[in-house]
Amino acid sequence: ACRAALRCQKRLTERREEFRQAYGHEVRMRVGLNSGPAVVGNMGSERRFDYTAMGDTMNLASRLEGAGKVYGVSMLAGEETERRVRDAILTREVDVIRVVGKAQPVRIYELIGEKDSVAADAVEKADRFGRALESYRARRFAEAGAAFASMAGDPVAALYVERASRYAAE
Repeated sequence: ACRAALRCQKRLTERREEFRQAYGHEVRMRVGLNSGPAVVGNMGSERRFDYTAMGDTMNLASRLEGAGKVYGVSMLAGEETERRVRDAILTREVDVIRVVGKAQPVRIYELIGEKDSVAADAVEKADRFGRALESYRARRFAEAGAAFASMAGDPVAALYVERASRYAAE
């Protein structure tokens, strides 16, 4: 699923200008990925009938898709998905969030690319982001804010610049 999401985003990026010319606006997509148990199959009655998936796993995946808009990223994965793919897929931890219906907060991760083909600068950027996040979590807000500020064009880093500035002032 992670590989499929990465490929879909890559192909969409390649065709973005074509779609803009054909339809007059950009076409974008967000993906939420989560792993775990779910109820999957044909559900409903004789009158209305759908093949669907339900349960906490699916609900969190849906919430992650929506959270992508808040963070300005196109692909977010839950903790269990990240754990299962970490040897093959480069991710970066984005945040720890509370989700409606869950008692415990969950760590969320952005998919960067397949480790065997991701560019060295993307790996370095993910490492720098991770170090800045460590500073932030250690409450070294001025240090974290400066580190995040050096990541121009990164919407998640921009969010942390704002948070770190506010917490440093408090």
